[in-house]
Amino acid sequence: MPYLFLFTGVIIGGVIFGWLKYKKQDTNRRSEIPLKKTGKRIIVYFDKCVIKTRDYFEEATSNTMPSRIDMLDSLYNPNQEMNKVKKSVSVIMFNWMGGSGRQIEFRSQPIYMPEESLHAYLENKKETILYVDPENFKRYYFDIEFLYSDPR
Repeated sequence: MPYLFLFTGVIIGGVIFGWLKYKKQDTNRRSEIPLKKTGKRIIVYFDKCVIKTRDYFEEATSNTMPSRIDMLDSLYNPNQEMNKVKKSVSVIMFNWMGGSGRQIEFRSQPIYMPEESLHAYLENKKETILYVDPENFKRYYFDIEFLYSDPR
């Protein structure tokens, strides 16, 4: 009987945690819409930006069963290298001189695409718009939706 109460409490706690996390993501997504309507528009030229890229490796997943040899090898050496896939994540950094004379750095959302592809997109597009809350420069939206919607 006490396990039933514990199990019920864990389920209710998980549901509440999931709902709060979803609500936070939904609020962040909705906050960029008013910035597009009411925020200060700053034109960002990509030739004046810095692109920072980091590479990492992710284990390749397979939908097939491993071969018998692979299974035996993993028993012999569990720390062996698995199939790794190289991935890249980039951000676009833009420095803007504010009205008070101080320099403000803006960073785009993480961009998950190969560095060469990103450079090709940015070379093609040349510029985008940065929407900034005039009251709080920490609230901004770097408009890079063209990276995901351009059918090139």
